[in-house]
Amino acid sequence: MRTIQNKARFTGFLIAFFYFSAGDCSGSGKKENLKPDAKNEGYWDVSPETKQSGKKQKVEEPKDWFYLQYSAKASSSSVERALQSLMQTTCREAAKIQGKAEVSKKMFLNSLSEAGLCSSEDEEANCASFASENSSSVKTFNILNCEATGIGPEPEKKPGSWEECICILYANYPGGKAAIVQKAKAGK
Repeated sequence: MRTIQNKARFTGFLIAFFYFSAGDCSGSGKKENLKPDAKNEGYWDVSPETKQSGKKQKVEEPKDWFYLQYSAKASSSSVERALQSLMQTTCREAAKIQGKAEVSKKMFLNSLSEAGLCSSEDEEANCASFASENSSSVKTFNILNCEATGIGPEPEKKPGSWEECICILYANYPGGKAAIVQKAKAGK
């Protein structure tokens, strides 16, 4: 079990390294200063508009947006055609489609775990069930930004190929972590 955790942390470190060393495709040029584990496990923060504006957040602004780093791959047909723009489109779309379920799951499980509601084996099963049952309540979901992380066919000529990408996905849950915990406690 510890070996799996160490491999996951090392993978998280590598993802974070590529994330911080690659260029930003969103145009904002702003990098997130987070520990690798926070990106892999997700984190609560202010709205995407506030994050991208670069303005200092207001103290009272709620942190009811959940962010998660997610890796995806471009479609095999776009890779065969070797068109970076098509690979970028299909990699971003794969992240959005495949990542939605992961964002919802992590949003609920992390919130419940941090509140101490998932500490035993029975509680973990209940938390997973709660996350699954409530994932449809997440209405707002999108991509904040993506970066190319593929090596490409000629690494010395094309670093940062869109064959693979890492995206920061986000979803909104009104009331954030506290609302999720309150709903779970009310359901017990």
